[in-house]
Amino acid sequence: MLALGLPVSMAAHSSPTLLANVNGYTLADDQLQRFTGLVFNSGKVIQTGDTAALRNRALADEGLLTVRIYAMIGDTGRDFAELSKDGPLIGYGDDRLTVRSV
Repeated sequence: MLALGLPVSMAAHSSPTLLANVNGYTLADDQLQRFTGLVFNSGKVIQTGDTAALRNRALADEGLLTVRIYAMIGDTGRDFAELSKDGPLIGYGDDRLTVRSV
Protein backbone atom coordinates (compact mmCIF):
# COMPACT_ATOMS: atom_id res chain seq x y z
CA MET A 1 0.00 0.00 0.00
CA LEU A 2 2.73 2.44 0.88
CA ALA A 3 4.48 1.95 -2.47
CA LEU A 4 1.27 2.81 -4.32
CA GLY A 5 0.54 5.88 -2.19
CA LEU A 6 4.01 7.37 -2.52
CA PRO A 7 3.97 8.19 -6.25
CA VAL A 8 0.50 9.71 -5.96
CA SER A 9 1.63 11.85 -3.05
CA MET A 10 4.72 13.03 -4.92
CA ALA A 11 2.72 13.97 -8.00
CA ALA A 12 0.20 15.91 -5.97
CA HIS A 13 2.96 18.01 -4.35
CA SER A 14 5.24 18.51 -7.33
CA SER A 15 6.98 21.83 -7.67
CA PRO A 16 8.39 23.58 -10.73
CA THR A 17 11.84 22.44 -11.81
CA LEU A 18 14.43 24.65 -13.52
CA LEU A 19 16.52 23.05 -16.25
CA ALA A 20 19.61 25.22 -16.83
CA ASN A 21 22.29 25.33 -19.55
CA VAL A 22 19.79 24.71 -22.32
CA ASN A 23 20.30 26.21 -25.75
CA GLY A 24 16.91 26.42 -27.38
CA TYR A 25 14.64 28.57 -29.47
CA THR A 26 10.94 29.28 -29.27
CA LEU A 27 8.53 31.24 -31.41
CA ALA A 28 6.97 34.20 -29.59
CA ASP A 29 5.10 37.06 -31.23
CA ASP A 30 6.13 35.73 -34.65
CA GLN A 31 9.81 36.05 -33.72
CA LEU A 32 12.36 33.39 -32.95
CA GLN A 33 13.65 33.85 -29.39
CA ARG A 34 16.60 32.08 -27.81
CA PHE A 35 16.42 30.70 -24.26
CA THR A 36 19.04 29.23 -21.93
CA GLY A 37 16.74 27.79 -19.28
CA LEU A 38 13.29 26.32 -18.97
CA VAL A 39 10.94 25.63 -16.11
CA PHE A 40 8.63 22.64 -16.16
CA ASN A 41 6.01 21.23 -13.83
CA SER A 42 4.11 17.96 -14.09
CA GLY A 43 5.81 17.17 -17.40
CA LYS A 44 4.87 20.48 -19.08
CA VAL A 45 7.12 23.42 -19.90
CA ILE A 46 5.65 26.44 -18.13
CA GLN A 47 8.33 29.07 -18.81
CA THR A 48 11.46 29.67 -20.88
CA GLY A 49 14.04 32.43 -20.63
CA ASP A 50 17.40 33.46 -19.25
CA THR A 51 18.72 30.86 -16.77
CA ALA A 52 19.89 33.40 -14.17
CA ALA A 53 16.60 35.29 -14.22
CA LEU A 54 14.56 32.09 -13.96
CA ARG A 55 16.76 30.82 -11.10
CA ASN A 56 16.46 34.07 -9.13
CA ARG A 57 12.68 34.13 -9.53
CA ALA A 58 12.39 30.48 -8.51
CA LEU A 59 14.48 31.07 -5.40
CA ALA A 60 12.40 34.15 -4.54
CA ASP A 61 9.16 32.19 -5.08
CA GLU A 62 10.33 29.52 -2.64
CA GLY A 63 11.52 32.08 -0.08
CA LEU A 64 15.10 30.86 -0.40
CA LEU A 65 16.85 34.13 -1.24
CA THR A 66 18.90 35.09 1.81
CA VAL A 67 20.32 38.27 0.27
CA ARG A 68 18.85 41.12 -1.73
CA ILE A 69 19.67 41.07 -5.44
CA TYR A 70 19.68 44.33 -7.37
CA ALA A 71 20.25 43.12 -10.90
CA MET A 72 20.92 44.94 -14.14
CA ILE A 73 20.06 43.82 -17.66
CA GLY A 74 23.34 43.90 -19.59
CA ASP A 75 21.94 43.62 -23.09
CA THR A 76 19.65 45.63 -25.32
CA GLY A 77 18.81 42.78 -27.69
CA ARG A 78 16.62 39.71 -27.20
CA ASP A 79 17.57 39.29 -23.53
CA PHE A 80 16.46 42.85 -22.79
CA ALA A 81 13.17 42.31 -24.62
CA GLU A 82 12.44 39.13 -22.65
CA LEU A 83 13.51 40.42 -19.23
CA SER A 84 11.78 43.79 -19.56
CA LYS A 85 8.52 42.77 -21.26
CA ASP A 86 6.56 43.20 -18.00
CA GLY A 87 8.40 46.35 -16.94
CA PRO A 88 10.82 46.67 -14.00
CA LEU A 89 10.77 43.92 -11.40
CA ILE A 90 10.87 45.74 -8.06
CA GLY A 91 10.76 44.14 -4.62
CA TYR A 92 9.89 40.66 -5.88
CA GLY A 93 9.97 37.74 -3.42
CA ASP A 94 9.58 39.60 -0.13
CA ASP A 95 11.67 42.53 -1.42
CA ARG A 96 14.64 40.28 -2.24
CA LEU A 97 14.85 40.68 -6.05
CA THR A 98 14.87 43.91 -8.07
CA VAL A 99 15.69 44.20 -11.79
CA ARG A 100 15.30 47.71 -13.20
CA SER A 101 18.59 48.95 -14.69
CA VAL A 102 20.00 48.61 -18.18
